[in-house]
Amino acid sequence: MALHSNKVKAKIIKSSFTCQRDNLTIRGTEYRPKGDCLPIAVVSHGFMAFQDTVRQYAKAMVEMGYV
Repeated sequence: MALHSNKVKAKIIKSSFTCQRDNLTIRGTEYRPKGDCLPIAVVSHGFMAFQDTVRQYAKAMVEMGYV
């Protein structure tokens, strides 16, 4: 998947999060440009994969202005 845009260098805020579902803990990392009222995109790896496999896509989307 190629991501192309007119990249805007924004201050990127990174934070970890967890949530519970049944007996499972779901963990993730949020990358967000500083600001309000921003479009959102959820990037998720497939079953039996790791965050590292999609991290570059999440960071590229932040540079395009997505939360």
